[in-house]
Amino acid sequence: MTSTVSAKSYHDYLVSENSNSETLSASSTNTNSTDTTSDTETESTDDYDEESSDSDTIEIGSTDVDISDSQEYSTDYSDNSWAGTTVKIDKVTVYKTDGEYADKDDDSKGKLNGIVKVHFIIQPSRDISIYPTQATLNTDDGQQIDADTYDSDDFDGDVNKGTDAEGNAVFQLPQLESASSLKNIRLKFDADYDTDDYDDDNDFHTYDVSIDLAN
Repeated sequence: MTSTVSAKSYHDYLVSENSNSETLSASSTNTNSTDTTSDTETESTDDYDEESSDSDTIEIGSTDVDISDSQEYSTDYSDNSWAGTTVKIDKVTVYKTDGEYADKDDDSKGKLNGIVKVHFIIQPSRDISIYPTQATLNTDDGQQIDADTYDSDDFDGDVNKGTDAEGNAVFQLPQLESASSLKNIRLKFDADYDTDDYDDDNDFHTYDVSIDLAN
């Protein structure tokens, strides 16, 4: 099923036979960092080398990553099409780093110029396993990024019936022009449940949702 939804402004990819593709649009609230700081330069930690000035920060690994700007989008995305489970995304926040960061211990991770946080709410009516913190993110500027499982919140995996599980999935962007430059993101992640019914072909599911980020 493919659907389109709009919203207001604030990883591992597996192929599934059952998938939903949805599009949501959003409107935004912009926050510029205006904090004043001393002339003392903040030293980088073991994870990242930094070329930036002091400002608002987000912790990535053991490093405080300076943020120069952020854009918050509120959304009304909700999907209850699979296994009596309601999955909601109520907020997407885009952060522009203050300077470019690089993982000095792992060159394969490339550069860090932005961060996307996606806030999920999961409400199952049966015991399920669901993995937003292993989602794949695609951006309208051509990037494909696996979720940063380590820095995402611990809210997914095995989620039992009647639970309200919520938290953020975090994505590190190698490229980001500004906090408001992204116009669309697409997320794909998997879910499943245990069954002894060999005729049940609904036990595995891939969520596929696009969110338009409108100013």
